[in-house]
Amino acid sequence: MKNLAVARRYAKALLLIGKEDGQTDSYRKELSGFADLMEREDALNQAVTNPLYESSGRRNVLQAVIDNLDISKTMKSFLLLLFDKGRIGFIGSIDDFYQKVQDDENVTFIKSKVASITEDKEGNPVLHGVDTEGYHRYDNPHDLCVLAVGMEPSVAKDSFPVDVTINDNGFIEADEANGGIFAAGCSSDALDVNRAVQSATASALRAIQVVNRVAGTEG
Repeated sequence: MKNLAVARRYAKALLLIGKEDGQTDSYRKELSGFADLMEREDALNQAVTNPLYESSGRRNVLQAVIDNLDISKTMKSFLLLLFDKGRIGFIGSIDDFYQKVQDDENVTFIKSKVASITEDKEGNPVLHGVDTEGYHRYDNPHDLCVLAVGMEPSVAKDSFPVDVTINDNGFIEADEANGGIFAAGCSSDALDVNRAVQSATASALRAIQVVNRVAGTEG
């Protein structure tokens, strides 16, 4: 059960990244291709996941393999992140969950701000808000609506120790002015545990993307 929860967490983080950059289908193909490769090539699977081998050697094998694959930098960073977090062995389960969510017509990902919740004639909750990607207003009925527990930052906006962009609620905003600082979890918004972990994973991937981009420019 714990392994399944971990797999879902990383799959959701990749889905969020794909939703933001419009590459969900591309990541789906890349993730599936690598998962199939690991399942098909037992020697490779052992060389990357077997703890009897030194971690540095196993990472070098993984790096060499993904460098020869036709996959995006984001996917390469994602796979290395899985290895560094000791989750590369869950690649099959992560792929399974990613595929199921993509195939399920009843599952949609909407990055938005909910302004209010009302009730329709059948007693179902209706969410009123704005899609923050296309900035389209919506009024969507649902069978169930789960609200996160409210929270507020522990550090007052005026006494924040680092010079970063803070919104009116005291959370760190994603802003180029923040430089190399990437807010994650509850420092970026009022999030529950699962969304905070997903946010942290997504922020780590963004940071890796920036490092790779800078390294490529300087090289």
